[in-house]
Formats: sequence, C-alpha cells, structure tokens
Amino acid sequence: MNFGILLLVLWMKAYSETQVYEGLARYEGQLVYAERHTLLLDNGTLISSFTEYLDPTGKKLGYMKGDYTQSLSAPTFTFLDDRQNIAQGLRRVNRRLEAFSQINQKRQTSTIVPATKRPLVAGPGLIYFAAQNMESIISHEGIEIGYIIPGKLEIYDFII
Repeated sequence: MNFGILLLVLWMKAYSETQVYEGLARYEGQLVYAERHTLLLDNGTLISSFTEYLDPTGKKLGYMKGDYTQSLSAPTFTFLDDRQNIAQGLRRVNRRLEAFSQINQKRQTSTIVPATKRPLVAGPGLIYFAAQNMESIISHEGIEIGYIIPGKLEIYDFII
C-alpha cells in the first residue's frame, strides 16, 4: 500500500511544476518594493499563485494568493496589505462571483452580476487574459472586458 502511495505522489510530482519569478518596482532609481511570484502548474496549466510584496529592506508588506482552477482571467484571489490591515479579493459562492473588501476587520461584500456577456477579468487574471488575446490587442481590434475591482466592489468597463 505504501509503495502505491509513493508511486502516486511521484506520478503527480512529474506532472506538476513550481515556477518562481521576482520583480522590482523602482521610482527615480530607488527601489520601492519587490515582488516574489510563485506559480504552481499542473501539466502546464496554471493552478495557483502566491505573491509576496517586500519593502526595500526585505520586510513583508503583504501578499496575494490566487486560485485559477475555475478561471484564468477571473481567478479567485485574496490580496492582503499588512501595512494598512486591508484584505480584498474575489471568491466564488454558490457558483457566483463575490467581491470582498475588508478594512480593519469590517468586511463588505458584493455579488458580481455581469451586465453583458463581455469577459470578466480580475486582479492577477489580467495578465493571463491579455496573453490569451494578444493578437487582437496588438491588431487594435479592442476587446471589451468587465474588470472587477474588489476594493470598490464594482465592475468597470474597459477596452483593451
């Protein structure tokens, strides 16, 4: 039995992959903050992400955790800003999207009801939506999207 479990774990590991990327934000040459992105892929498909935000000394400013199993462009995610005690994000409740924003332990939520059939995009999903639609974006055709901003508990119309 243990041998079978070991084989299952090894098989799963063979088809999963972790990638780590780092980025630096600078203003007038000075480091403002750094980002460390850790992505978990399963057989080449993005499953989840975890991003740490660090100040120039390496102290954690906050993090963002995303789950892409339901949608690459509108993943469920939580962003936490440790400096201001703010949490924002998107989650699925009874198959509906719900934006949430919490400031100093006071939580507000709003069910996201799309007004049209335009694609919904949120948080860390924007870069993946843009990558999937790069040809249309480059050709200046323009794609109308509903961009969910959890901090405002709203959907805004954009053309990219």
